[in-house]
Amino acid sequence: MIDNNKHLGVNTFVASSHGNDQCGTNGLPLTPNSTVIIGRFQYLKTIEHCNLCRYIDIRKGTHERLLVVSEYYERSFESLLNEKKLLSVEQIQQWTQQILYGLIYLQEKRVHVRNLSLKNIRLTQSDQTIKIQNYGLWHMTQYGTCVSFPIGDPFYLAPECFTLDLAFKALIAASNSAYESEISDPANAKSCVWSLGIILLELCLGQRLYGSQPIAVPMSTSVRCLKLNVRSALDILLRQNGLDQDERLKRNTTQFFLPMIRKCLSVQVQDRPTFVELLRDLDAKSYVSPVQRSLQLTLFNGVTPVLDHNLDLSDFKQLDTSPFRCRTIDQIYYLWKLAGGDLTTVSRNAGLIKISPSISKISKFVTDHGDVYGLQRDINTLFDDTSYELSLKELENRFNEMPIEILHPLLEGGDCEFEQRQEEFDQMYERQPLAVRENDFEYQFLRLTLFERLLASYPYQKQRLHTEARKDIPPLYRAFTWAALLEISSNVNDVYNRINKDDIAPAVIRQIEVDIPRCHQYDELLSSPEGHQRMKNVLKAWIASHTNLVYWQGLDSLCAPFVYLNFNNEALAYASLTAFIPKYLNNFFLKDNSLIINEYLAVFSHLIAFHHPDLSNRLETIGFIPDLYAIPWFLTVFAHVFPLNKIFHLWDMLLLGGSSFPLCIGVAILTQLKPLLLKADFNECILLFSELPEIDIERCVRDSIDIFASTPRACTYREHASDVPNYQVNNELDMDPFPLADLKFERCPRISANDVIELNDLKAPTASLKTSKLLLIDIRSPDDYIKSALPASVNIAYEKAFDNQNRIIDTRLQTLLDQHRSLVKVVIGNKNHKQAVDFTNNLIMNNASRVCLLHKGIDVFKTTGLLYVPTPSDLS
Repeated sequence: MIDNNKHLGVNTFVASSHGNDQCGTNGLPLTPNSTVIIGRFQYLKTIEHCNLCRYIDIRKGTHERLLVVSEYYERSFESLLNEKKLLSVEQIQQWTQQILYGLIYLQEKRVHVRNLSLKNIRLTQSDQTIKIQNYGLWHMTQYGTCVSFPIGDPFYLAPECFTLDLAFKALIAASNSAYESEISDPANAKSCVWSLGIILLELCLGQRLYGSQPIAVPMSTSVRCLKLNVRSALDILLRQNGLDQDERLKRNTTQFFLPMIRKCLSVQVQDRPTFVELLRDLDAKSYVSPVQRSLQLTLFNGVTPVLDHNLDLSDFKQLDTSPFRCRTIDQIYYLWKLAGGDLTTVSRNAGLIKISPSISKISKFVTDHGDVYGLQRDINTLFDDTSYELSLKELENRFNEMPIEILHPLLEGGDCEFEQRQEEFDQMYERQPLAVRENDFEYQFLRLTLFERLLASYPYQKQRLHTEARKDIPPLYRAFTWAALLEISSNVNDVYNRINKDDIAPAVIRQIEVDIPRCHQYDELLSSPEGHQRMKNVLKAWIASHTNLVYWQGLDSLCAPFVYLNFNNEALAYASLTAFIPKYLNNFFLKDNSLIINEYLAVFSHLIAFHHPDLSNRLETIGFIPDLYAIPWFLTVFAHVFPLNKIFHLWDMLLLGGSSFPLCIGVAILTQLKPLLLKADFNECILLFSELPEIDIERCVRDSIDIFASTPRACTYREHASDVPNYQVNNELDMDPFPLADLKFERCPRISANDVIELNDLKAPTASLKTSKLLLIDIRSPDDYIKSALPASVNIAYEKAFDNQNRIIDTRLQTLLDQHRSLVKVVIGNKNHKQAVDFTNNLIMNNASRVCLLHKGIDVFKTTGLLYVPTPSDLS
């Protein structure tokens, strides 16, 4: 949580560039080092310890520049030495203990600190708590291979680091493996023990070793220690700095720590103590690993209560509390950006980014072979470990201007005035475009606070969560909200860890390795080697745990949004994918999925004809069937079609709908493309869908909802859908399976008797065409119709409705179609099913919209008691 003593800071560096002609063994250009660093940085975001500054975000600027945001504190050990204060044994002992706790935790997380120094050990305002900063630089730069500068302060590096780095970089340069596969960390924790020994010696003496001497001095001293083969370098370092006879060595503080310092400065790595042994030497409490948060019981964990639960509502309104005190550091950074914060601008104003004149970057001499001479090194590529504090003043001002209904939204009723103001605020913003709402500071603050509480109270507030998600989902909590909408409740970590991910056929692994480098590679996170590995892990877990299903191309695109949102939580990404596929793609990944795909495409064709008969006729005429363009749409639920930012908005609404909602999205896309498609021939359609024009995703979502709401439930019935029971309230009156050949022959969807009863309210005694939501067209002969019919139905004899060219010749039918364009037209036949199919097909050919066919014909109503005997006047 943010408090008044905790702040955000930014530091920046430049990743090294590859040569233009460098490629990997696969023939593809090498991944930019900045992308590699961004991928590796994500792991550092999972590191949370009370003695470590948290990493928050990393952003890429121009020319491979990276900007790193982390927790920040102004005071450091370096500034402490400048104050010339005498430190007590107890104070140094307390600080050393905290440093060791942080280092042990990092060792557990397999992160080695190569740049431990006075400057990178920060103090909170009270000087009681230690915070290690910049500890992840070695890890994120792939052990220094992704940058052109060395990692670590030479004044604090252990002797073996100087020799090891040269050999390691030479090996990497020769093998080129740093860019194609994971490499092992050459560092070890005991190198950090040496750095700690130097820091302790400086704290005891109250001054920095080597003073203002050049870097070559500590480097040569370290090498000399190796050559002399001494046990400890302490005496050599003291003599080198003229401190071997210094009176400060006789102080109680120095005498207390000298034995520990001597051990830490052992020249041979194996002679140095471990962090745990150093803790034991300090007589400190044993290290206890922090309890890791999991999704075992609740989806969202870590919400700190803001207020005293015993407060009355009147006290709540008068409560004076800092909004920073109850916000997580991730929320503060997210809101800082919405309030106008820009990392590049801040870094440039702080002098962290230096601008050189272009003329200074011109070389003095270039040979015929392209060799460049006299080119000065760009100062921007040099490493500067300065961190600059991000000002939160503007953010604090925005907080202070907020009304209480935004700062503390109510989940339960209790105050009419409060609820009315909340409702007015919601109404003011609901008319705004989604892009505007997502970038509005006040609105996002309200949504963050609301969703944080809803997720914390899940599943108690499950219904309210669904209601709020229909408006929009705040990006910061999208991953958890999706998990809640998919009803993930088990301990996903245990389930994921039990899966044997290596039990995969080699051919499948090869196909995955081919597909992943082509999946959403415009995104820096997914295109990084870390992103590739996480995608591969989740896909392998899904394949290994679903032995009845197979890997189809497109599964990688389907997996990508979940991996992106849960980059540091593969278990939740796997659980989300596992819950998503049965709901929307049931049996799509069978080895033989032709039946499922054909059924899905046939229903999609029916929906096109239902909502856009003119478009359906045009595509039918030129032979441009859904098989040619829609399979990638539905197999990946549009994840292969749209970029990630559009997929997120699309799936936000998709996850609130049933298994048929992707069909409605497909129709909504065609609705936007309709003006182009009506004029295009076959070849133009192929080109159009090979490079899909820009789709307004917000309009697409709105249209999808309208299409879903205006389509009778049974019209999207599929035998292989996961939610088939929802279509079968009454087995006799509802949908049941019928042959695929019939489905493909018909051009319109079928409607169930139950839908007809529900939509037309046939059980009401006053059912009539004036109050009907359906236009019931009974095509039986007048003799059959007069015996029994549905209330409010109209008899149009099949034989007299169309001419030989299938044009409407019955004026009564044409009048009814013109007068009731918005109604769903239900064609009712008898045992001669072909007549009913021909009738509906002819209506569609005449551009009649919302046409459907009654499943099982008029006979399905015989046992319901809803049929009546029409009078002769009903025939006219």
